[in-house]
Amino acid sequence: MILICLVATGVAKTAGSIFMVFSGPVLVLAFLSIAYLIIFREAELQERKASTKPTFFLWTFPVIVDGLFGDVSATKLIGIFLFVVLALGLHVTLVGLRSSIRRLMKERLAGIGKMG
Repeated sequence: MILICLVATGVAKTAGSIFMVFSGPVLVLAFLSIAYLIIFREAELQERKASTKPTFFLWTFPVIVDGLFGDVSATKLIGIFLFVVLALGLHVTLVGLRSSIRRLMKERLAGIGKMG
């Protein structure tokens, strides 16, 4: 339906082909999985044996208890660290960009002063 709308409106001639290139493999896998489920519907699932060892899952393992954010699991802690790294990276990039813009403006203003 989306492909028909893109072609009919003439938004971009390559938009439909790009859409099909990226969504085609996903659609093929979806249709193959539907066919597999229809054919092998009656196959029984094997039950997992209960493990005797205690298991720790990363998304439920508490790392910080009674902290600023409450009980923080390992996954949440990794997310917090990634967000902080992203924020610091953006800050460093913007500070560097700002200083390079100032340097370029000073060079241009100095060039304009020499011309006049």
